[in-house]
Amino acid sequence: MLSASIKISDINYEKTFQNIFPMIRENIKRTESDNLVLRFFKKLDDAALPVLLGIMNHLPEDIKNELLVLCLDTYSGKIQEKLNEGLETNSYGKYLNVGRVSIVQEGKFLYLWIGQVEVDYKGLVKERMTGMIGNFVSFFAGEKLENIALDMLESEISKKKLMELAKDALDKYGIVMDLTDIQLIKDKEESGDYIEAEPHLVLSERMENAIMDALAGYLKDKESGIK
Repeated sequence: MLSASIKISDINYEKTFQNIFPMIRENIKRTESDNLVLRFFKKLDDAALPVLLGIMNHLPEDIKNELLVLCLDTYSGKIQEKLNEGLETNSYGKYLNVGRVSIVQEGKFLYLWIGQVEVDYKGLVKERMTGMIGNFVSFFAGEKLENIALDMLESEISKKKLMELAKDALDKYGIVMDLTDIQLIKDKEESGDYIEAEPHLVLSERMENAIMDALAGYLKDKESGIK
């Protein structure tokens, strides 16, 4: 199996949160919480979007990223489905099947993590190396065959195409961000089955305090605008 880590850059927070707002609203509606922020947005319902976008202007980038990761966990299964659909249309990608997609935060950066990627190594090698050479190479097995296939996927053309397919899967759900610097990793052990649970918005105390401060800043701006 393989995994891929793709660095996320140039995030358009405003457009992304505007696009995924219906998902956020429905998630909050289903959530029973004593959290003041969630209760406030639950009360606003449809009117919450302009407030959410106003708050974004006052949140530090690390909190925006943390909130984005929290929200996009809801879409991970759907992103995985769209990514696999896109892979099926690609000459290399049709030999790959993604088992899990998640967005993780490391320091100040976000990464699209694509895991549990099953690879038909023999099919991939034969696709690239046609004729007698392809038939000969396909007789290799095990680690040698895997290394040949991995070298193919490591080419700049292949990595660029994989990033394009991943970005297209994100675009399908209005997640506006650029992807760069993909790293392919050969997993040493087989991954177990992943069962995706229904996600819930759970804000840390740090996030809640930052959002409340941003809300105060938004309301102050709004009041100044009225005056």
